[in-house]
Amino acid sequence: TLTNGAVAVTGSFDVSLATTLVGATLSGDILMSNAAAAITHSGGTGLTISSGQYVDVEDVRFTGFDLGTATTPTRITLADSGAHVTVTGDTSLSGTLGVTGDITMTGNTAALTHTDATTTATNGLAITSTSGFVDVEDVRFTDAKIGIAADPDLITLTNGAVAVTGSFDVSLATTLVGATLSGDILM
Repeated sequence: TLTNGAVAVTGSFDVSLATTLVGATLSGDILMSNAAAAITHSGGTGLTISSGQYVDVEDVRFTGFDLGTATTPTRITLADSGAHVTVTGDTSLSGTLGVTGDITMTGNTAALTHTDATTTATNGLAITSTSGFVDVEDVRFTDAKIGIAADPDLITLTNGAVAVTGSFDVSLATTLVGATLSGDILM
């Protein structure tokens, strides 16, 4: 039906050649049978695909700022401010995770756990600062030195030896083998 510059098609509208539609309102599905079909936008601004509910692309569901699946529609949430990406549920990453800023863990108990399929003496977890120290609660680790922020080298570890600077208080019976003492022993 042709009225006032508009064409209304009842039934199917088969197009076999390249066609440009300046505007179209469709109430059914668009079926594409080409082996390498594409929707291409060449305008000067952007392409918007929107729905009053959600948009599924393959097995990924887009609902506003949420990405997920049909059964779990909110797995990843994007935001313009605050936490820009929020991931819900267990998350696995492969490769190196680069983080600028702090890592914050919430919950009554939280754990940083390292697992490895092989158990050899050379495998482990390293927490390293390439430009300074590592603080764990109020204890500061700097290379092989252990201390606090105000006195970062109270204990120094070397191959087969421990050096203690400052006071060394012992409240129970202690046996020292091969100790070198400087200063007074108070009892």
